[in-house]
Amino acid sequence: MFSSQFLQIIYAAVLAIIAGIIIENIYRKYSHKSKLSKNTKLLRPKELLGKLILPNGEQLTITQHDRIFGREDFLGLIISEKLLLVGKKHFKLTLNDDGFYIADLNSKNGTQINGEEIKGKGNILLKDGDQISVAKTLKILYNEKNS
Repeated sequence: MFSSQFLQIIYAAVLAIIAGIIIENIYRKYSHKSKLSKNTKLLRPKELLGKLILPNGEQLTITQHDRIFGREDFLGLIISEKLLLVGKKHFKLTLNDDGFYIADLNSKNGTQINGEEIKGKGNILLKDGDQISVAKTLKILYNEKNS
């Protein structure tokens, strides 16, 4: 007799917890929210993190912590025959605490930093003023945001 009353109390407690969870979820789903909170997204302004200066003087600004550069980024900057030497996804820039790192993405024609091939060497820390050579056809100057 005692054990059946004890089991009924446990069942009642479990059912009360489940009912509470269901009611809370329904309340959250259907409770009134202001139009502002429904329709507004907070966006952080894109901060300039660095830039790549192209031979014609144009600048590609880097506003992302990870950015892949490839053939499409350089359309119109080099002749189409040489553009084919640049990989679709040629190199990647990644921002860490101590600066931007560059890595060649196993491109067929490689990437050089200040004349040194970096293909297969992983992430290489860029310094302000480094010259990036893409597939030995396009020379780009790297600038830090502070310079």
